[in-house]
Amino acid sequence: MPLHRSVLLAMLEAASAAGAAIMHYYPLPVQVDYKADHSPLTQADLAAHSRIVNRLQAFPWPLVSEESPTLPDPRQLRSYFLVDPLDGTRDFIKKNGEFTVNIALFLDQELYAGVVLAPAGDRIYLGIKQHGAWKSSLLHPDWQALQVRHKALGDVLSVGISRHASGNEDALLSKLEENNTIMRHPRGSSLKIVEIAEGLLDFYPRNDVLMAWDTAAAQIVLEEAGGQMLTLRGQRLRYGQQAHWHSEAFWALGNHPGIDKAWLGI
Repeated sequence: MPLHRSVLLAMLEAASAAGAAIMHYYPLPVQVDYKADHSPLTQADLAAHSRIVNRLQAFPWPLVSEESPTLPDPRQLRSYFLVDPLDGTRDFIKKNGEFTVNIALFLDQELYAGVVLAPAGDRIYLGIKQHGAWKSSLLHPDWQALQVRHKALGDVLSVGISRHASGNEDALLSKLEENNTIMRHPRGSSLKIVEIAEGLLDFYPRNDVLMAWDTAAAQIVLEEAGGQMLTLRGQRLRYGQQAHWHSEAFWALGNHPGIDKAWLGI
């Protein structure tokens, strides 16, 4: 399904507006509330959500956000925006700069486009199904095509590590270290995924679940840059198959021969 340029521009503008709202609050003292699931909530989350809604509400598709007051059954939706206005709220609170704005668009239940903005680092990423992936600066726009890094056997394997994961990634990395030299790179939010797309990282294992809005926008960026996001069963990470918004555990992969897909079970 062709997508009008105005939709992509609106997604980019919505991410930019959300990033500006977040950065307004960034130097200020943070007041933290907690949602029913015990995850933190700040004024920056709510302001970013509002900015995105304001810019995307003109389109005919529903908008599902982490901060939406109610969530529909994903199986009942065909075309919609899926948004995390502030991915990495804990990192925002810690003021380490590792947070993002994530906006994904699904058309006919297929992940079609995604925008990821890292406002503290002035980095914005765009992926469009079957059209490629790009990175730019907001302050100095200069869109550059993205491609996962192709490395040789024996090259150092750069692995993104979540600062907040609770899975058994250490066991997996210990297995990798039997035949590879590994550099661990702790990162917050969806940065770990888009940094594979731009060739800064090679692998990101996530052995516990996240929410769909945490991963969808970054996934299309990675896939269009030549990478993969696979479930632990070796299948492409998909959305809208269950009655909830949890996503499966996954591996985000670039192109490094040291990642033996045989022992990954793929």
